[in-house]
Amino acid sequence: MTSPSTPIQVRPKISLPAVLSTITTHYSPKIVALLNTAIEFRVSKLKGDFIWHAHEGTDELFYVIEGGPLHMGIRHPDSHGKDGEGGVEETVVLEVGDMFVVPKGVQHQPRAENEVSVMVVETAGEAITGDRVDSERTAVVEDARV
Repeated sequence: MTSPSTPIQVRPKISLPAVLSTITTHYSPKIVALLNTAIEFRVSKLKGDFIWHAHEGTDELFYVIEGGPLHMGIRHPDSHGKDGEGGVEETVVLEVGDMFVVPKGVQHQPRAENEVSVMVVETAGEAITGDRVDSERTAVVEDARV
């Protein structure tokens, strides 16, 4: 609950196509909304193979806005409950309008032969490379709301 002394900040509407038009580097997301100070809505353009990674503390939702398709490689935990090389791999193919949630802790790899624009929803402040924060693919997430 907001106290009377805490001002409520109402942000103006935001155009996803306009924000997407400013993205020139693949896998460089921009924040377009923040829900309850805990969940970020990001848009990004993807092309090529990303790295295998997992987000140990958060689910990650992908929604395909345009282009694609997006191929999401998934590594299911092996019989001992561990992710990685021992797990079974599958690919989930996402077309425009499709949505998919990668559960927390599951190894995954987004890849797209053709450019695809996506909205990604996950816990605020989460690195795009999850458990691989030392990767050269870790990008600064810019805030498009400013």
